[in-house]
Amino acid sequence: IIRHAYELRYDQLIALSLEARQDCVRMRLRDYGMQPPAEALHRRRDNVIRPGGLGLMMIRNAFDQVDYIFRQRGTELVLTKKIV
Repeated sequence: IIRHAYELRYDQLIALSLEARQDCVRMRLRDYGMQPPAEALHRRRDNVIRPGGLGLMMIRNAFDQVDYIFRQRGTELVLTKKIV
């Protein structure tokens, strides 16, 4: 978020909320910066290693569901991990 939405500005707001349910844990990260271009959110092949984009690959591997909600200003990233 700091690198992409806020262009390395560390003084900007990032809201974090955690929600525990019986079947899952949900984390929401909300920023008010620049929204990513749609093509930046597409999956890339795991065997292609280059700077940038590995964070999204790790997030997708760690969570069962990854959703982006584009707000009028900024983005909300919703990460869901099922509890078995």
